[in-house]
Amino acid sequence: MQNLILLLKSRKSCSVFVLLLISFINVKAQDTAAIKRTARTWAECFWNGNFEIALKYTEARLIANAGGKAEFTSNMKHTLAGMKAEGMAFHSVELGEVSKIYKAGNELHCAIPQKVSMSTKKAHFITSSDVLAVSIDNGKTWKFYTGDLSEKTIKKLFPNFNKQLVLKQLSASVVPSS
Repeated sequence: MQNLILLLKSRKSCSVFVLLLISFINVKAQDTAAIKRTARTWAECFWNGNFEIALKYTEARLIANAGGKAEFTSNMKHTLAGMKAEGMAFHSVELGEVSKIYKAGNELHCAIPQKVSMSTKKAHFITSSDVLAVSIDNGKTWKFYTGDLSEKTIKKLFPNFNKQLVLKQLSASVVPSS
């Protein structure tokens, strides 16, 4: 009888372990190619001014921080129009490999390196930064946050942010036109 009790207890422990393992594997088994494809759609729509589609993939806290959808869209249209009026042209956006996916409270977070190529008559610019990808439904869908990636802002907008995920701040290189 005692052996049966020990076996049942060990099976209960084993079941808990298996459930934890499945949960861990689910985080590890996210389709990073799908995350990257969705991020590419978001980035290309964003930079080409298709804000209706870009907003579908934009993290809600970025939109809220900008004053809502209408304000966000208005600001982005104004910014892109100003850039074009000054002779700035968008050329391309390149996305790097999706980082490790981290559990952050009830969310999943990962980073995607992004390089944006733009130019004016006087110079060519390449900006580099990370895009924060956020899933609130265990990886079924992903939304993206870009902009101020400072620790203060991230902590304010994403209170459960996993500090193991290191985000690269915006940097730029400028090559004068010949």
